[in-house]
Amino acid sequence: MKIHVLGCYGPYPAPGEATSGYLIEAAGKKILLDCGAGVAGKLMKIISPAELDCAVFSHLHYDHMSDISVISYHFQLHGGVLPVYLPPEEQSFRREILNVPMLALNDEQDHFDIGEVHIDTMPVRHPVPCRAIRITAEGKCFAFTGDTNVCDGLADFCRGADALLADSAFKSSVWSDAKPHMSARHCAELAKEAGAERLYLTHINPDNDPQELLDEASELVPDVQIVYPGLCIEL
Repeated sequence: MKIHVLGCYGPYPAPGEATSGYLIEAAGKKILLDCGAGVAGKLMKIISPAELDCAVFSHLHYDHMSDISVISYHFQLHGGVLPVYLPPEEQSFRREILNVPMLALNDEQDHFDIGEVHIDTMPVRHPVPCRAIRITAEGKCFAFTGDTNVCDGLADFCRGADALLADSAFKSSVWSDAKPHMSARHCAELAKEAGAERLYLTHINPDNDPQELLDEASELVPDVQIVYPGLCIEL
């Protein structure tokens, strides 16, 4: 399994970069996980959108979904339809934006398969409907928290993941229970409780110092890395 980091910033990109977007290659399938601002161009450095088997969304905030509309133009011009999986709780105007002939919208179930790739989802804690995503294939497991604050059951959902990609938007010094994201320390606590093999920090606010986030998480878990566009995680 390979996880290509296309974008990792939020809620807006660093200059010249992209917000959340990841290309998953596993068991012969290519899955786009989220597709925020700037992701389309990053994706097309690796593959054509026509090679995608589907797109899966944690949620429909713009920093996670805006470029899927741009990708739909590729299908409009070149033919084809891209299956898109969305949280079933999401029935807002943001879903309607994606209701175009080039995108085949599907409600994510708790469990579904893309070929031999098994995908589990879990509702998490965010201002709009959002789901954590767990992808299992070829004996490997990748877990993605989506955007969430501390959430009951998330450690069990991420249990034993070979790689855990977690929302570390805040430093502990500015985090509160009312925030829509976790802190880097919460990500480390989650990885430790879940027994994840490796922790990767994402959803990096360009205004934050990444080293401070890394130092905070490293106090609890030794194997932690901040992701960056162009990183390829191989499991």
